[in-house]
Amino acid sequence: MKKNREKRLVIVSSTGKMVKFFLVNHLKALSKEYKVFVICNLEKQRDILNILPKNIKVVHMPIKRQISLLSDFVSLFRIVYFLYKNRITMIYSISPKGGLLAAASSWFLRVPVRVHVFTGQVWVTKRGFSRVLLKFLDRLISIFSTDVIVDSHSQKRFLEEQKIIKKDKALVIGNGSISGVNTKTFYPSKKIRDKIRFDFKTGESIVFLFVGRLKRDKGVFELIEAFNRVKEKNECVELWLVGDDEEGVQNQVASLGFNLDNVRFFGYVTNPEVYMQAADIFCLTSYREGFGSSVIEAAACKIPSIGSRIYGLTDAIVNKKSGLLVNVGDIDDIFSKMLLLCQNSTLRREMGEFAYINVISKFDADRVTDQLSIFLRDRILKAD
Repeated sequence: MKKNREKRLVIVSSTGKMVKFFLVNHLKALSKEYKVFVICNLEKQRDILNILPKNIKVVHMPIKRQISLLSDFVSLFRIVYFLYKNRITMIYSISPKGGLLAAASSWFLRVPVRVHVFTGQVWVTKRGFSRVLLKFLDRLISIFSTDVIVDSHSQKRFLEEQKIIKKDKALVIGNGSISGVNTKTFYPSKKIRDKIRFDFKTGESIVFLFVGRLKRDKGVFELIEAFNRVKEKNECVELWLVGDDEEGVQNQVASLGFNLDNVRFFGYVTNPEVYMQAADIFCLTSYREGFGSSVIEAAACKIPSIGSRIYGLTDAIVNKKSGLLVNVGDIDDIFSKMLLLCQNSTLRREMGEFAYINVISKFDADRVTDQLSIFLRDRILKAD
């Protein structure tokens, strides 16, 4: 243990939010064994990582999510200097831009262990030059890294088929997911359910819930249109949309003439679990997902899900058991599955129960952290 405490590990992410939502449990465990640093962009969210143990040093770096050559070059130089100055043994990155900068800088310095986690591919929904460029950058990340972790088995197969990663250097931790589910935070609670629904004057309405960044790629437009069709069949329904409205979706759907009766936009929240505890059906009709962490979080609250039949979500949803899969962008399919679960309380309850048991047995956060810690410890030992 004393020898490990001399090892220095740095986590790199484009945003503090990714660290907060996915890595806190890992960081708490790793900080007991290594000297841990976190590099991420904390602009407008300086206090977001105050929840981390005091022995973890958090370093703000203005990494931009979009391509910005001058800014990216400056960030790359600063990361190289940081790694060199602090004699880093291992670097671990989780976001596309953060991953590229981390992989390139650590490869240049020949940091012994260079791990990147693929959590979904932006280029899947792109066309033309931008798709080619972004695929090339993902391939570079894989080349520069000594190890690649993928957060779902179906995504790993996809990346291998696309020749982004090689089978001999990529793996999935356990059953997948970047961090599992903290069942101390996400759990069924009738008390919280009743309070939230009372506060929102929801009554006995069936609540469909989306949690995530509001973007076209997340299938939000199709979800709202399908919900409006459900509302024509049953007026006692609501659709809750929780998350950053990065693309002005609320204004767009309003300008396009969508009926927003019974549709609520909540914006970014720090307690998504209470919305899941109060909801009836979780919806993620996305065009692309690496895994679908929000699906298993909802499952831990005994909420069944409706999700797209895409890589990543096919790992998070057991079709016809923990939820229902739909064809991407198929409004008729989304509508029929939403209506089915809306009208069948027995099916909702049975699927919610199965989803809960499945999550507890496969995706408990402590189990995922233990499996990751064992892997990283083994890689460091082999690099010595």
